[in-house]
Amino acid sequence: MNKILAIMLFTSVCFGWGGYDWENHSYVDIEKGNKVRSGSEIEIFDYKDGRYKNVEVLGINRGIGGSTEIEIYDHSDNSYRILEMSR
Repeated sequence: MNKILAIMLFTSVCFGWGGYDWENHSYVDIEKGNKVRSGSEIEIFDYKDGRYKNVEVLGINRGIGGSTEIEIYDHSDNSYRILEMSR
């Protein structure tokens, strides 16, 4: 069990995490090295704008079917967003 957890952690740290913002019609990536936890500041790459952004993680909901919703506050736009991240 510990080996499986270690492999999952290693792959997520090495490759990052991809997802989609349905409201803004934008693909996003959370780069490796970001610890996605409620209350933490992380850096995302927003393909719609073509730039990196610093955002605050407000909440995380693990969904059924292999996706995770991350509610964020985008400081650059002063907006709240929900990112649907694939596993």
